[in-house]
Amino acid sequence: MKYFTVTQYETHGIGSIVQFHYICNALANEMGGKFVFNTLKNVGGLKVHNQTNNTNISIEEWDKSLNDFFNFVKLEKTLPIKHVNNLNEIEGEEIVFNISFKCLLEYYAKNVEKIHEREFIYSIKDNFVYNERSYFDDSLKNICWHIRVPLIEDQPNNVVKPKRRLGIAKQEEDIKAIKNELQKRFGNDICLNIISNGKEDDFNKITNEFSWAKKINLKLNDHVINDLYHMSFCDGLIMANSSYSWCCHLINKNLTLANRLFYCTLHKPLVYVS
Repeated sequence: MKYFTVTQYETHGIGSIVQFHYICNALANEMGGKFVFNTLKNVGGLKVHNQTNNTNISIEEWDKSLNDFFNFVKLEKTLPIKHVNNLNEIEGEEIVFNISFKCLLEYYAKNVEKIHEREFIYSIKDNFVYNERSYFDDSLKNICWHIRVPLIEDQPNNVVKPKRRLGIAKQEEDIKAIKNELQKRFGNDICLNIISNGKEDDFNKITNEFSWAKKINLKLNDHVINDLYHMSFCDGLIMANSSYSWCCHLINKNLTLANRLFYCTLHKPLVYVS
């Protein structure tokens, strides 16, 4: 058996971390191996969560909740580790191949259609442990719209980079394009779940524009596990230009609406709305 893993990416965002885990899982499946990973540590997002929800969760509690949710398969034996920068270097059995980030992104970009058509990437969702009650409405098409707003961890903290434009969703053309696409596909039989940070009044423009939808849920300042779960399983995902959106897009088989300026490879079914 070949085993595949990846070093935790040193970054603030959970999306930036697990995007590599998901792609590594796809590579392992394609090569007849197994993806293994022990423990996520010092995952970002806690500062925002504690401040917006007036909580005092410790980093240990935060990390444990995420590890419990992802429930990655752990390697139960000691094996030699080989660091891989090129897929041609993967040879042998009973070895843990630690795949570089660059190698994984190149693999995904070159093989995106095969990865999704043959469903190499989706099995990682089978391990998720979600103990909460879903807020989806089974009688409607559940759409998740991730809206990226400035956070206290941004540098500088009052600026979101231009590449996140669709995520901010304050441009009239973006909102109208999204509205037209959803109405064309689903009519008004949707439950629109807006996933973001802030106050309800911040989203009046969108809720007014989408008042035709049968149901709108403002899911603001929620735990990242709730966000990740629902964006990974929804009937339609409207992405921000964010790895937090992208990691959910990677393992969601359904429709994605995105910005043409998005900086990573996207898979079908896909509609560009900006």
